[in-house]
Amino acid sequence: ESVAGEFDFLEVIPDADLESIWESLQSGGEALGDAVGFDGVALNGVEEIALGYYRSRRYDQAATIYGFVLQMNPQRSGAWRGLGACAHAQKSYLIAMRCYQAACAWNPEDLVSRVYTGECMCMVGDRESGLALLQEIVDGGSNDPALLPYITRARAIIGAEGGMPPRVVLLDEGRQL
Repeated sequence: ESVAGEFDFLEVIPDADLESIWESLQSGGEALGDAVGFDGVALNGVEEIALGYYRSRRYDQAATIYGFVLQMNPQRSGAWRGLGACAHAQKSYLIAMRCYQAACAWNPEDLVSRVYTGECMCMVGDRESGLALLQEIVDGGSNDPALLPYITRARAIIGAEGGMPPRVVLLDEGRQL
């Protein structure tokens, strides 16, 4: 049996209620994961399972697992981003935006979540704020080559005035990049 099969029970756990998680964060309570023995290493492994479901486009299962991780430790910005990505993929932009904002609250340097926050802001009708956030990201730039596609995405959304730009395939000597 695969490791993912050992977590099938997570499918019956309802998705984390974002409001209650946020309230628990505000109250400063101890993370449930600490109380029941789910340390950071264990939660990293669970997040990897969620990422596997996400990559295989099984967004509901991935969201359930990310929700479980957040119930164990609501300060995990990567799980917030993952939960946001699941909602984003299903075009639930308001939920995605709130998740990305939570990711940014726990990790203000998370450029990826910031770009997706700006994109979702535009998608829910708050174009002015979304475009301002995206412009701030573009102006700040990054020296990390792994982040350059996200800055390019921000530029493209700005160029489309907050709408979704057409897909562009970059070519280098006839090969896809």
